[in-house]
Amino acid sequence: MKRAWLWPVTIGIWLLYMLGAFFLMGDRHLRWFDPEQKLTAQQSALQAYIADLPDNTVIEFVEPGCYCNPFSSEHREELRHDFAKQGKTLRVVTPGDEERAWLPSAPAVLVVGENKQIVYLGPYSAGLYCSANNSFVVAAVNNYQRAGLATGILDDAQGCYCRL
Repeated sequence: MKRAWLWPVTIGIWLLYMLGAFFLMGDRHLRWFDPEQKLTAQQSALQAYIADLPDNTVIEFVEPGCYCNPFSSEHREELRHDFAKQGKTLRVVTPGDEERAWLPSAPAVLVVGENKQIVYLGPYSAGLYCSANNSFVVAAVNNYQRAGLATGILDDAQGCYCRL
């Protein structure tokens, strides 16, 4: 007796399982960057933090052990290279109490332009893998360099972020 139907059914079940696992992973790791509006509520703490920074500074906030770090590592390396070519001061910071007072999630980036202006503050990008394909940082820095337009604070993105 032939069981020609066995392989298509087995492959169909496997595909359903894989799709379910993919959506479960996405649902588990996809989060809002600032669901409690912490950046808006803690503007004075943020401004005090920026006051101590030199102009043209980029600060990467990376939380050790965050499951999102591997997803954004390639994107962060590309940005580091680009910022170094532009002559920006670059720091990588593990958020401490001072940063946790106003920063809701990591990984995140702060780009300070001339006169302590916030060019960009928020996540690197959106989506489950926070890749360079949908980079908020690159768009913000390009707008600032070309037209002097600062994006400012982006707090409503959804992606792979760890709460601080």
